[in-house]
Amino acid sequence: MEKKDFVCIRLTKSSEMTVKATIGRMCHDIRATRPGYLRDDPDAKCYWFPEKSEGIWKMKSDPLSVKEVSEYLHRHIADMKKRYEEMPRGENGHFQRAKINTRWFMQGILIFSKEQLQEVSTFDILINSTRFLDVLAEKLKTKVVWAGFHDDETTLHLQFGLENLDSEAHTIQRRINKRVDQPERNHLMTTNELQDMAGEHFKELGFRRGISRDVTGAKHKEVRDVFRIEQAELIEK
Repeated sequence: MEKKDFVCIRLTKSSEMTVKATIGRMCHDIRATRPGYLRDDPDAKCYWFPEKSEGIWKMKSDPLSVKEVSEYLHRHIADMKKRYEEMPRGENGHFQRAKINTRWFMQGILIFSKEQLQEVSTFDILINSTRFLDVLAEKLKTKVVWAGFHDDETTLHLQFGLENLDSEAHTIQRRINKRVDQPERNHLMTTNELQDMAGEHFKELGFRRGISRDVTGAKHKEVRDVFRIEQAELIEK
């Protein structure tokens, strides 16, 4: 049987990243709120990082409160809105007002195959993952807003949030397309190229680029669904 040594990256649909939803997602990612399906053994941990401080990733142990998360994200929104509205655009340098329904944030997840994780230290995963976020943020010309490493679920994975506004005040996620049949205005990359980035970055740890589920036919299960299945099996026993 072929060894499972994949690393995969996915982005949450932009339509799901309203301000209210983003607050909930960040709360989940840094464990400001605690889902009921988490492991409760002594080794179950969540390592989380806010945005970089003075160019350094500083790991936190105690999560923010829900109120603090909301205030933190609204400060980012205020800054992005100001940049968006003060950026001259086009040949005549006109200005644009930010739309009410602007999606200010992007959320993503990096998933590592459990089999290969057994051959890599958690420390190496943490270090290489923060480096990957640096590379990704530089590529997209944006900032990392939060990152949470979850070792309290089925397998270690990274969930992160980025500003959905680049240094030139253009929104980002709409320019990351599943496929491009012809050149598109302001196109940034395809989702395949995003997967390539992850595969290239983590190959030094023995991981390789994930294979599209269009090829494998595999369907991702939410952790909560896996938990419910396991609980049902225990009850039947």
